[in-house]
Amino acid sequence: FFQAEDGIRDYKVTGVQTCALPIFKNLWSVLSGTPPMYRTTADHIAKYREQITRTQHYVSDWVKQVAMDAMTNHRFLTADRAVQETEFSSGRGVVVNFGEKDFTLPGGQVVKARDYVRFEMNNDQRRYKSAARGNVFAN
Repeated sequence: FFQAEDGIRDYKVTGVQTCALPIFKNLWSVLSGTPPMYRTTADHIAKYREQITRTQHYVSDWVKQVAMDAMTNHRFLTADRAVQETEFSSGRGVVVNFGEKDFTLPGGQVVKARDYVRFEMNNDQRRYKSAARGNVFAN
């Protein structure tokens, strides 16, 4: 298929380069607030146009909101590191679930398996919103 320009990292060990798994590439882009990057050919673009377009919406709709923000906090929400949270200087943040099972946050918000929810701070309370579209690679 296609791979990320900078490789992809295993969600369990930060900074370790592993194979380019597109499902995790999308989630890493969301978690770090960076747009997806591709090294591909014209043939691949034509063949995978729908997936690339869906990835752009799934990732870039969120990234546009935090692209100029500083990342102010990152933490693991589960012992296996499958669920992670990043906060940005604008008061926006994201919770990403790399795992195979849904995860419920305190307060009842569900983060579906291999998906994310974003949040904004409002009067010291988080307002959660689900990802606009499902991860193109999560089936």
